[in-house]
Amino acid sequence: MEREHIDFVTPEDKHKIVVKAWLTARERRSIRGVLLDGIKFSMKDDEETVKDKDGKEVKKSPIADYNLEGSSLDKMQDVTLKTVIISVNGETKDVLDAVLDMKEGDFNFIVKEIDKITGSLDEDSKKK
Repeated sequence: MEREHIDFVTPEDKHKIVVKAWLTARERRSIRGVLLDGIKFSMKDDEETVKDKDGKEVKKSPIADYNLEGSSLDKMQDVTLKTVIISVNGETKDVLDAVLDMKEGDFNFIVKEIDKITGSLDEDSKKK
């Protein structure tokens, strides 16, 4: 079965872009996985002693810490573009490079159009 697609033209240089109209669950997981792989969690093992409002010493629980690698968002965007874009000006090969080599205005337009399709990565959690 062929998936529906959406065609649009960029505003500046009039590139014809064809994208998938929707994502499969597998594609969404793949995109989200890139971001999650870039997050590093750690726990501070030592307990800290602090004073409460009455001056009494209490032990503070260990704190979880996380760090997001700086390139994770770019990697996630690259995977999204490769996953969603079917063709650029009729070409189906190297679509990511074709889009990255465009003027920034056209690139940003494509990203906004794809964001309409992909939606939020945490859509599932908002429904609860």
